[in-house]
Amino acid sequence: MIEYELIPYHRKLWVEILSEETINKIIKDFIYTDNTKITKDNFEVGGASTKDVINKKGNYGMLVVFSPEAINSPTFAHEAFHVVDFIVDACGLDYVRNTGNEHIAYLIGYVVRLFEDWKNKVILK
Repeated sequence: MIEYELIPYHRKLWVEILSEETINKIIKDFIYTDNTKITKDNFEVGGASTKDVINKKGNYGMLVVFSPEAINSPTFAHEAFHVVDFIVDACGLDYVRNTGNEHIAYLIGYVVRLFEDWKNKVILK
């Protein structure tokens, strides 16, 4: 699992490949931000998922887990939107109609670049 700091949002981004081993580690090390437990049923086999979580150290952030077949650009963009949506909600950013929402577009691009960095470090190493 690779951890990124989402500056200046005081959130972390954890990225991992879906496997039985990583699911068990996630269940042990993370809870949802509403303090409910993560279970094996919360993971999508063959896809990807983004969860708003707290780790054992008390750090808030988003955990993104990709099945091997979901490690691709369209899924990166899709999950990046979910990450940004959690940031917007947690940090009080606004979506403003008819403006282009440049701040949202920038954040999505930033998160996709982090996913690409993760892919290069973990998959293409």
